[in-house]
Amino acid sequence: MPANINNNRNENHAGFYQAAFYAAGFLPYCVLSAPLNPAERNEIQQRQTEVIEQARQQHQSLLQLWKNFGQ
Repeated sequence: MPANINNNRNENHAGFYQAAFYAAGFLPYCVLSAPLNPAERNEIQQRQTEVIEQARQQHQSLLQLWKNFGQ
C-alpha cells in the first residue's frame, strides 16, 4: 500500500513540473504573438530584409574566398 502512495506522489510532482514548463513557454508566446502597429511591422520587415541581404553578401564572399583558396 505505501508503494501506491509514493507512486501517486511522484505523479503529482511530475504534473506540477510539466505545468510549470508549459507556463514558462506560454508567456513568451503571448508576448511575441501580440499584434504590432503598422509602423513597427514595417520597421521589422525592413530590418529582416537588411539582415537577409547581409547574409547573402557574406555567403557570396565566402564562396568567392573558397574558390580563390582552391586555385
